[in-house]
Amino acid sequence: MKLSKEAMADYDKAIELDPGYGSSYFNRGIARQHLGDKKGACEDFNKALALGYENAITKVGDCQ
Repeated sequence: MKLSKEAMADYDKAIELDPGYGSSYFNRGIARQHLGDKKGACEDFNKALALGYENAITKVGDCQ
């Protein structure tokens, strides 16, 4: 869990630097998922998909 919290900080910074990079949202979603934040994870997966990060489709189905 500690690594997921550290990863969250890194992804938050990456999103701050480039809010149009879908991979950062996807990866932050994975970290949120590991921390038990399903709602936040789904928001990130949907944002990643909206930005054209196609791998996010593999996780968006978990948000139903």
